[in-house]
Amino acid sequence: MKIKDIKDKEIRERAESYSVQAQTCSEYLNDAFYWSETVEGYDYWFRVNNGEQPTTEEVKKYKPTLEKVNELISEVMEELKAEFIQKNIDYNNSLHLPNLFGQDPREGLKARISDKFNRIISKGLDDKTEDSFKDLVGYYVQSCVMSKLGK
Repeated sequence: MKIKDIKDKEIRERAESYSVQAQTCSEYLNDAFYWSETVEGYDYWFRVNNGEQPTTEEVKKYKPTLEKVNELISEVMEELKAEFIQKNIDYNNSLHLPNLFGQDPREGLKARISDKFNRIISKGLDDKTEDSFKDLVGYYVQSCVMSKLGK
């Protein structure tokens, strides 16, 4: 069924709004995942290598090894692990408890995920919203924990 075929005006307008938001989010995510094809995206690798800003030609030639990428994935995951555990301590395990309004923890998690996507959509991708991506990963991990706990 296409959005234009929805008879109820309110539902059709809401679906159109969600469609626009999803398209915007998709565009931002595409930009985020193709960052490595830019000079800025490769800046990290070259700063590690010599502290030099690379030229476009250097960027085109550079290809990190599988071992280096896996090593960095491991580093990032360890950093995230420490951060997520500390956040869970700081927030006193709150994602796994009903909130003050009696909301189910899974519903609270969905609301937080929605808030992060809305922030990214409204603010765009930059250094101010980078933490939102980290939070989304953290919420995914918490969702997995909830499943393992049978929630």
